[in-house]
Amino acid sequence: MKHVESLAGSFSRSALRQPIFAILLFVPPLIGLGIRPLPGLLEHYLPKFDFSEWIPLFLAVTAGFPAYLYGFLASLILLDERDQDLLPAIRVTPLTDRGLIAAKLLPAMILALTGTPITLALSGQIFQISLSTAIAAAIIAVPSTAFYALIGTALARNKVQGISIGKVMGMMLLAPVLPVILPAPWSFLALLFPPAWIGRVLREPAHQGLWAVGGLLYTSVLAMLTWRWAMKRYFTE
Repeated sequence: MKHVESLAGSFSRSALRQPIFAILLFVPPLIGLGIRPLPGLLEHYLPKFDFSEWIPLFLAVTAGFPAYLYGFLASLILLDERDQDLLPAIRVTPLTDRGLIAAKLLPAMILALTGTPITLALSGQIFQISLSTAIAAAIIAVPSTAFYALIGTALARNKVQGISIGKVMGMMLLAPVLPVILPAPWSFLALLFPPAWIGRVLREPAHQGLWAVGGLLYTSVLAMLTWRWAMKRYFTE
């Protein structure tokens, strides 16, 4: 446990040491702040546009960023350690391979848990949703973060590939929009992507309990399925 805490403590140092990592660390709250002036700008330049009807959709897309970006960050830190040939030195410690991965996942998951409601609050539109809705979105973000980190670590062989794969995975953030533009039953295909569950929680508060439980279970299964694959790819290939 001591070694896990030590490596987990290095997460913030690793994130702040390189500019691209530091940027990812602070992007989610900045996205929330970026939405704050949006209603006023739309009212000024598009006076006929009713922004209030679209607030849940904007918040749904925004709420997906913390899990995605912090998971992306965790995978880049893991890939960077391998690029720098740090694994041989780390693996001679009593820390297990599972502990090494967990030491990067746990800080990222905690950041997503706290960062999701913070990002929503900074948007200035938090009054549009209930506290339970924000909590439900944050809970789904936790296993979603693990999934993003593990899938990025499994697919990429180095940090450069990790950045490219992370950019492609960013397309998942548009999943909450699909139910709006696709007719049923095709709209339910969006639920293949973790952000869509957060989107359902925010856009359908009357059924948020159902979507929250479903999203938590689904993203947890995704994380567990990618765990073994990431372990194999990271340490043996």
